[in-house]
Amino acid sequence: MELPRDLVSVATEPFALPDGRVVAVPKATPTFTSWRGQPLPDTFGGKPALDHAGEACFAELLILRIFLAAGWSARWVETYGASRLRPRFLTTWSSEGLKAQAHQPISDTRVQHTLESIAVANGGTYSGCWDVIAWQGKEIVFAESKLKGHDSLNDNQRRWFAAGIAAGLSTDSFLVVEWSAA
Repeated sequence: MELPRDLVSVATEPFALPDGRVVAVPKATPTFTSWRGQPLPDTFGGKPALDHAGEACFAELLILRIFLAAGWSARWVETYGASRLRPRFLTTWSSEGLKAQAHQPISDTRVQHTLESIAVANGGTYSGCWDVIAWQGKEIVFAESKLKGHDSLNDNQRRWFAAGIAAGLSTDSFLVVEWSAA
């Protein structure tokens, strides 16, 4: 799989599966530029603002934009405040807060089926779905954004990963993006 240059795996993250096996998940470690402009009016719970082409955005959107620039399709999957089976699929962030976000449904039926299969294997919920889903041709990648030294994978995200493996995805369909800010 050919990932965008800024998201190429340079390490792995060990994951323990429910059956006791430990698998290695690809990990990218990019350095993003901190936003130095006007503070954002809504930081969605204190997310750091980053600079992407002179525009403030969150890490999830920066990762999404890296995929888009490399010719992939992508969405930020946001489950916070959403029903169990209806996450928000975002491509932008409005400064007016979560309820003002424009939902951008995924029209690719193969990607929809993959998401639904994982949700079923995850107990009928999207809880823990990784931040960004990107697809190109037959490739699908779930990317999870983590600020180095401040953030780690939680149990819901680990369950989503295990459900993805149970649904037939390989470890290469997942990418931990442990980013730093400069």
